[in-house]
Amino acid sequence: MYVKVSEQVFIRKTSRGNYILQGDHVIEVNDISEEILSFCNGTRTAEQILHYIDPLYQHDRPYSINIEITYACNQHCVFCAADAGSPLKNELTQQEMDSLLDEIIDLRINPVTITGGEPLLKYDLVLHMVEKVASAGLKPIMLTNAVLVTKEKAEALYAAGLHTIQTSVDGITPEIHNRIRGTPTAFQDVKRGVSIFKKAGFEVHLSTVLNRKNFFQLEEILGIKNLFGADKTYISFVHPLRRGKDQKFHLTPRQMKECFVLSNLTDNGEILNEFIPRERCSIGTSPVITPVGDIYPCMLTKFDALKLGNIRETTLKAIWQHSPLLRELFSCSVYKLEPCKTCEYKLFCGGGCRGSAFAYHGTIYKNDPVTCASSRLIVKELKKKGTRETKERYRLLCEEVAT
Repeated sequence: MYVKVSEQVFIRKTSRGNYILQGDHVIEVNDISEEILSFCNGTRTAEQILHYIDPLYQHDRPYSINIEITYACNQHCVFCAADAGSPLKNELTQQEMDSLLDEIIDLRINPVTITGGEPLLKYDLVLHMVEKVASAGLKPIMLTNAVLVTKEKAEALYAAGLHTIQTSVDGITPEIHNRIRGTPTAFQDVKRGVSIFKKAGFEVHLSTVLNRKNFFQLEEILGIKNLFGADKTYISFVHPLRRGKDQKFHLTPRQMKECFVLSNLTDNGEILNEFIPRERCSIGTSPVITPVGDIYPCMLTKFDALKLGNIRETTLKAIWQHSPLLRELFSCSVYKLEPCKTCEYKLFCGGGCRGSAFAYHGTIYKNDPVTCASSRLIVKELKKKGTRETKERYRLLCEEVAT
């Protein structure tokens, strides 16, 4: 069976994501869609494809997973949401990690992201995890600051099955990046690391945390892929967790709006947006395991009240099948949030991040105030400067809100 795409459909790959274009329609292809499309490679039957796809849309297991193998780190990022630096006491052993990976493989949770802290401080464990995950047919990904990589380590990791890494560049000049990362050589270290990974054959993704200290470099940051020769770039914002709680790093709503506009500007000065309805965030679909085995719904929800359990005491399968808290999180739509449920923009932002909402309000049932304020400004800008297709999609979204 082969996937047939008509000549009127185009697939556009960009540094900020992949899109399917058909006439006036623009559809962003997310990670799951990319995985499905790659699975449809002409060698599998329709039944095999359906058997593979079906579990991706159930809530009986996570879609993907993040494993923080240590909080030890050789940098000191000023707004680190993990507060990384020193390892925790009693971090998971390799034997415990093997038990966790056995369950992940059994449940077919994919991809598996290895992070920290700085994972390469436990290089031998990373190599072991990559070999185990990749040999089972799953995709390992590593988040690293790229400081400790060598030619030999990169080649060994690639041979073991790790082909994608993500690293952070938080400024286009050494002065800004070094200040944010907390070390005097961070900029030259990451450039060297990216070069090593690329020469070894890796797909390299760059992530930038936009904040008040690097915002003046916004236009250059949007083109940072060209400076480093990376394959993809992502922009995120400071999350109000641990060291990220310091408000002096947080963007204003107007700055977030400016970032959105510049990121979606067409060549003729209009703004393109799909206006895909969002009823909720993705909480619970990509959990995180901390270095001591605690399980949280996502990387941004590491609060005691939102902890789902600990893998030393239970299993992922048991949590995803029986946890009342997880059921509650999955049902937490924008129609249950205050003041979102009566807001005309509710399907544009979906209420924002539940982790951010909890950080500000101590409950998941209120709005993410930063996303709320910036979304209002963004929609007003789209009404004025959006493409014809964007304005039409907004009209359809308003009709959906009204019903």
